[in-house]
Amino acid sequence: MLDGRHQQAEADDVRLPFEPRTILADLWLRRWHFLSVLVAALGIGAWVGILAGQRTYTATTLLRYTTLGDAQGASASFSLQNELNQVKLIQNLSKVRERLGLASPLESVGRAVSVSGGRDASLLSIKATWDDPVKAADLANTVRDVYMETWLEGQIVSLDRMRSQTKSP
Repeated sequence: MLDGRHQQAEADDVRLPFEPRTILADLWLRRWHFLSVLVAALGIGAWVGILAGQRTYTATTLLRYTTLGDAQGASASFSLQNELNQVKLIQNLSKVRERLGLASPLESVGRAVSVSGGRDASLLSIKATWDDPVKAADLANTVRDVYMETWLEGQIVSLDRMRSQTKSP
């Protein structure tokens, strides 16, 4: 009998100081109030996000890449990957920064530019992101131009080397 009284005393101690059904009923009655506060908070949050958020602009330029016959038998995907890596060489990014007169460090310029290749088509996509739409377009186009100039210089050097080897006895 003593154990039954002890268990009853423990059950009395566990009771909540409020009735959950009463609170749920009260919340249900005020549901429109809570819903209007939620909608107002979301609206204010979106408005502040639009006004205070940092805007960035993205510009993309595409290059068609055609692999030439490789004497060493390298695959086209390997060759395309090499070209993707060469777009963002430090020397190229330095030329881009100099041409555009950017005060940003090379690391920032490198982070602002992304280069990718298409799976089905041999396309190099150069994408630049900046806080000004004109600067983003200028950055993407200048990266493309510098890459093309560097590529052409490399082709000329290769042709000169081949020409000198054919002239030698």
